[in-house]
Amino acid sequence: MTFSAKLMVTLEEKDAEIERLGSELSTSRRTALQEAARYHDEKVAEIWNADPEQMTDAEKTARGVAYSVHIMAADAIRKLAEEA
Repeated sequence: MTFSAKLMVTLEEKDAEIERLGSELSTSRRTALQEAARYHDEKVAEIWNADPEQMTDAEKTARGVAYSVHIMAADAIRKLAEEA
């Protein structure tokens, strides 16, 4: 095999390895994003299930803000995971 042919084989192997690593990275990123979305979904459920009768008005307001933040974060992260 000529040097040029060996070089082409090596380049093709490296391209395949880069493609494989990119695919693995994409899968890892998607998995991490899905886990982050689940975390925010759990926080939404926790906030939703809290008893408002046991809270002050300030606590209700704070929980309302936290609920909004977590639900928007979960939605945005899910969209990123779909794109990954």
